[in-house]
Formats: sequence, C-alpha cells, structure tokens
Amino acid sequence: MSLDEWTLLDGMEENNSNAVTEVIVVAKKENVPSDYMLVSETSFSEGMFSSKRYLAFSKKVPAPKKGRVGVTDLLVVSDKDTVPLGYEALNQTFDDNTKSFTSKQLLVKYTPLDQAPCIIVEIRVLSGSQKEQVPAGFKRLPEINGLSICHKLVPLPKKRAQGSLVAQGSFSQPPTENSPSTEQQQQQAQNTVRSVIDGLGVKVNETPAVMQERIAMVTLPDTEILTIDAINAKFNFDWTELQQIAGQS
Repeated sequence: MSLDEWTLLDGMEENNSNAVTEVIVVAKKENVPSDYMLVSETSFSEGMFSSKRYLAFSKKVPAPKKGRVGVTDLLVVSDKDTVPLGYEALNQTFDDNTKSFTSKQLLVKYTPLDQAPCIIVEIRVLSGSQKEQVPAGFKRLPEINGLSICHKLVPLPKKRAQGSLVAQGSFSQPPTENSPSTEQQQQQAQNTVRSVIDGLGVKVNETPAVMQERIAMVTLPDTEILTIDAINAKFNFDWTELQQIAGQS
C-alpha cells in the first residue's frame, strides 16, 4: 500500500477518510483549482468593499504544492502575532495574491505524512447559529469576520504501509532465495540470546535462597575495626619537635 492509498481508521465515513494535505484561501470560488474542494459556499467578507474570501482544501497525495505532507493543525491569530515555528500563514489569496484577511491570520501546520501522529481529515465553516453547534469530533477556531472554522483531527494508524514499513519504527528487507525463513530467524535470535545469558556471571531467575548461598561464598578481606580513641592514638602526630626546630631556625 502506497502513501497515496492510505486510509486512516476503520469505521470512519468514506468521504472523510482521506487526510487533508493542503489548504488555500481564494477570492473567487470559481477559481478553486480542480485538485481542491470548496469548504463552504459561505464567504468571509473582507475589507471596506466587502471582498469575499473562500476556504478550500485538497486531499490529494502528494499535495499539489506541498508534496507528501498532511495538515496537522490550524490556528487563527491576530495579524500582529508572530507566526509560530512550524506554521505557515495564509496571508495571500491563491488566485489573485491579495491580502487574505485584514486583522487575522490563518495558520497551517504541514507535517510529513510518515511523521504525523495525527492528521486533519475535514474542515468546515460555521456561520450564524451554526457557530454554537460544533459537530462532534471537531474543534472550533476563533472567529474571522463573524465566521468560525472547524476541523476534525484523528490519529494515524501505527501500521501504515505494507512491505518496507511493517510497523512503526520497524523495517524489513525483501526476502531473497537464500534468505532464512521466519522460523530460522526466530531460532537464530533465541540462540543469540541464550549464548549471551550463558556468558553472564549471574544466572537468570535465581531464588533468594540460591542468591544467599552465592553471597555467602564470597570471601571478604580481613579488616581491623578501630575505635575513635584507637584511631587518634595510632594516627596522631606530635608536632612539638617540628615546632622546636622551626623556632631555632
């Protein structure tokens, strides 16, 4: 299974099963490219002449402009805020390169598909009374000109592809004619572990009684136990002679 054929989770709706791979803002809905889907017929009114703005996204892999990435987060911040590391501001419209929004910034975070723990699979725009009716599983962002953007984030499966990537963090090579079978590989691994254990100076899973016997067999060197008085008497140094010599010099 290639990245282009990924599905996210069993039981999800078919029309929501693909990752959102790119987001754009357009000034005219008829200018939405064929590789993108219009989020909503409802437009964001922008500027003193009430210019319209529409949101669109793509689920194509690789994404039309970004490659093999997925959208893992969306943020709405003030136009005076600094764009956080890892995010991209959609400050220009896709079709005519005009400013997207006057006082807000729509930020998108793109993550390589093979590194993303979660992915956005659906985006919606809510207006009027709908703003208080956020669909289940969706997160609502701060408003832009009276409209709210919502997105649905789901986890990616740990096992993503067949063949080279067999499990998260585990890779395998294609078998050759002389390659050992799975049973032979398991036996080789067991033999390796057994040889390592045999070479250790301790035994695995010893009982407390056996361990106590082994400890009793250890011979410790003879040591002399001294009291404080004995230590002072043994190691005390008489400085009188040195002081007399120093006084004569």
